[in-house]
Amino acid sequence: MDVTSLPSVPGAMMRRKRKGRGIGSGRGKTAGRGQKGQRARTGSRENPGVAGGRPALERGEWPRVRRVMMDIKTESVRLTTPDCSMPAHLAHPGQGGPYPGVIVVMEAFGLNGHIKAVGERIAREGYVTIAPDLYHRFGNAIVGYEDISRAIDFLKKLDDAKVMAEVRACVDALKMRKDVRGERLGITGFCMGGRVAFLAAAQMPTDIKAAVSFYGGGIGADHPSAPVHQAEKIQAPVLALWGEKDGMIPQDQVRRVSETMKRLGKTYEDRVYAGAGHGFFCDERASYHDPSAKDAWTKLTGWFAAHLR
Repeated sequence: MDVTSLPSVPGAMMRRKRKGRGIGSGRGKTAGRGQKGQRARTGSRENPGVAGGRPALERGEWPRVRRVMMDIKTESVRLTTPDCSMPAHLAHPGQGGPYPGVIVVMEAFGLNGHIKAVGERIAREGYVTIAPDLYHRFGNAIVGYEDISRAIDFLKKLDDAKVMAEVRACVDALKMRKDVRGERLGITGFCMGGRVAFLAAAQMPTDIKAAVSFYGGGIGADHPSAPVHQAEKIQAPVLALWGEKDGMIPQDQVRRVSETMKRLGKTYEDRVYAGAGHGFFCDERASYHDPSAKDAWTKLTGWFAAHLR
């Protein structure tokens, strides 16, 4: 995996506990209801980069959804890939369906509690989610937030072709489930997972119907392997969320992605959050930025509601 755009990172991005953020609750087989009052909002006054005119939020076209947080069930599963068996975290509503499916791709620290909680939180919105462990080849490694160098070392060892095969295994696993609408699959990811989400939208255009990328490092890098060079193949609507103060993703790369998607006429929106750095959505990191994370959650749920429902 290309990490030429990822410089060394300050040690301030360390793990810390934060309570009451509502990222997820419950780690057992059945998780309880999420926090009340989480509803999609419309009418943002911000001006993200958009292909083809004003963003949908400003046009008031995204649905205003009155949500009832669902009870969910979770389980650890293993998926068959071309060269191994890969662990993954599955979360799904306890009854009803079929529902759209969403693949949740981890950031550089592995399939940790935060990523599992994000998958569970999306599942409560009425989706079946699956989060693959892309570090399974390293012994199911979980990397501490303070150990940036070790995380980047693992990241560098990943191969795009193998990672795409593993995302394909997630697609196949979701399509096989009776509680999943196999023709309505989305993907989201964080950090390296944001890059994977964008790349999967390009390489699996008939399967991925919506993508949300959080601070995807290297998407717009000046490098032959950068996913932006495959943007022409994308058919799904793509939402990209970035931090203004992200020391790992230069703003010229953010602009390159936006300009490329606009030139190609793709359905694309992005948001650069003022004051937010890399990892702003993770409430277990010092880089967590509360107003940006809350707004990003509204954007994600609105995007999936608009394009997967």
